[in-house]
Amino acid sequence: MPEPVSGVVSDSHGNTAATIPRDPPLQALPELCARVHAWLEAFLAAAPATERLRRVQDQSRWSLKVIEEALERYRFVGWIVARRVEGALTAKA
Repeated sequence: MPEPVSGVVSDSHGNTAATIPRDPPLQALPELCARVHAWLEAFLAAAPATERLRRVQDQSRWSLKVIEEALERYRFVGWIVARRVEGALTAKA
């Protein structure tokens, strides 16, 4: 029988829910992000019960690094674009 994964709801056979739990309506984005972050941290911190789970954790860590790098790389580009647009709007005024 599969081992339960920390933070993942499953039945006695290890089957996970087919639907995403519904959040309260109009939940603030920062609160939702905090909940997802806590769930992901618990998942990554759990000792993998199977080789497949270890690979999923490794892939998740790699994906997070890619996202972090993209945010760092393109944050500055976004700032430059915003300043150019702001400058262009100010010059036309």
